[in-house]
Amino acid sequence: MRLKKRSDFARIYRSGTARRGDLLSLYVVAGATVPRMGIVLPRHFGTAVERNRMKRLLREAFRRNRSLFAGREMIVRPHADCKGRTAVEVERALTDEFRRAVETEVAE
Repeated sequence: MRLKKRSDFARIYRSGTARRGDLLSLYVVAGATVPRMGIVLPRHFGTAVERNRMKRLLREAFRRNRSLFAGREMIVRPHADCKGRTAVEVERALTDEFRRAVETEVAE
């Protein structure tokens, strides 16, 4: 499922665990009944074609790993280095950064 409401984004930014990686940044918050993801892609990321391709790749990676994200909501912000990466690389970056964010969340 997707995050769409401004209030959901604000809540996650305010109370979530932030994690910045090489290819993307994540904001993760626990306590969700179903896993949900929001994607933030500013215009300076690239053309509409590049932005939409990145959103498709992230949504597919989220769908394929839904059980990993159980009980969490997150916001994903891809960096410019993420542009032009393959689906496998994007999926690996998303799952690795998510695991690190959860480890950081547990350690706190």
